[in-house]
Amino acid sequence: MLRRLFNNDRIIAIKLQAEPINILMIQVYVPTSEHEDDEVEELYGVIEEILDADRKGNKHHYNGELE
Repeated sequence: MLRRLFNNDRIIAIKLQAEPINILMIQVYVPTSEHEDDEVEELYGVIEEILDADRKGNKHHYNGELE
């Protein structure tokens, strides 16, 4: 592991050293529809910040539902 980028009760993001490129792995526990929209929007904002910080020429692959 190169470094832990973010960690809270819903998101963990780590950067892994790999070949031929390093890997950014993000695990997210997304709030259900029972939660306030503001809470969900804030979560997606944090995910976007993590991805923006890592975008320096890197490619991203998404797995799961990101709607």
